[in-house]
Amino acid sequence: MGDKMTINLNEEYKIILVQAMQNGLERFKDYKIENRTITNMGSTGTKWDMINSECKDALPKLKFDVVICKRGIWQLVLMYDKETKSLYTLMKDKRFEDLLKVVSKDKVHYLEALTTVNIDLSEEAQEQITLFEDFTKGKTEKIERTVRQLFKNIDGQIERHVLITFTDKNFELYSISASIITPSLQVLLKEDWAQYIQPKYDLDINDNDLLCDDGEDINLTLKTKIDEVIFNDIKLKRIKEERNNMK
Repeated sequence: MGDKMTINLNEEYKIILVQAMQNGLERFKDYKIENRTITNMGSTGTKWDMINSECKDALPKLKFDVVICKRGIWQLVLMYDKETKSLYTLMKDKRFEDLLKVVSKDKVHYLEALTTVNIDLSEEAQEQITLFEDFTKGKTEKIERTVRQLFKNIDGQIERHVLITFTDKNFELYSISASIITPSLQVLLKEDWAQYIQPKYDLDINDNDLLCDDGEDINLTLKTKIDEVIFNDIKLKRIKEERNNMK
C-alpha cells in the first residue's frame, strides 16, 4: 500500500493550481470593488465561478480534462489528470469539517461517491466492508448511482481521487492542502501546499469598507503582486509543449 499512498502530481502543476486559485480570489475581489451592494446574498457562487474558471484556464489541456457536473443547484468541477488517472476536486476546509459531522446512513454526499475509487487504500477492504454494513441498501445504491453520474463524462479510468481543501480570508488564499480520503471520509494522506502560495504585500492608500462574502466587514487595501516569473515560465513551458505536440 505504501507505493500507492502518494499524490502523483508534479510540483509545477501544484504551483499552477495554487496560483490559479489565488487569481480567482483576486478576480472576485475586483468584482466586489466594482459591484458594491448593500447586501451580500449571492457572492459565494460568484467566487466559486471565478476560482473554477481560473483553474480550468490554467491547467494544460493535453494533461487535464476539466468536467462540470451538476449537483442540484451546485456545479462541481472535476479535474482529471489523464496521465496519472487521478481526479481532483476542490472544497472549503470548513465545508469538509462540517460534512464529517453530518454523514448520514441514508443520504449521499458526492464526496462519498468520489472517494470510492480509493477503496483499495482503506485498511485494505476491511474498513469498506464495515462501512457498507452500516449503510442501508438504499444508500449503497445511491452511491453507485452517484458514481455513474459523476464519472460518465470522464474519458478514462479513474484510479485515485484527491480532495484539495482550502481556506480564504479577505480575498486571499490563507491555507491549502491535498488529501487522499476513504469513502468513510477518513484522511489517509495529507499534503500541505501552503508553500506554493505567493505572498502579496499591502500598501495602505485609503480605507474602503467592503462586505466580504462571509459577512465580515474588512478593510480593503491596494495590493501589489510580487514577481510572478515562476508561474509565467511554467505557463510558457506548457504552451510550448502543447504546440510541439500538435506538430
